[in-house]
Amino acid sequence: MGFGDNTCNPDADGMRRRRRWSGPAILQAYSAANLATEYWNSTQAADHRDHAGNAVKFVPPTIANGKVYVSTRTEVDVYGRLPN
Repeated sequence: MGFGDNTCNPDADGMRRRRRWSGPAILQAYSAANLATEYWNSTQAADHRDHAGNAVKFVPPTIANGKVYVSTRTEVDVYGRLPN
């Protein structure tokens, strides 16, 4: 049985963007206005920089302080803007 948890969380700018766990440990961000538009996913970055740990079923990402916190089986992954 695969994972497949959907969550929709408001961002700090008031926009609602859908985030989805699709399969173990892939975080995705979509446009709320058009779910065919994917903004980002955790497999895009070079050198596996954004890969999450093993997913935990029924534990949605948490958004606070401009970051997305993802609880995995072995760690807490934090996503946010990279420093310039």
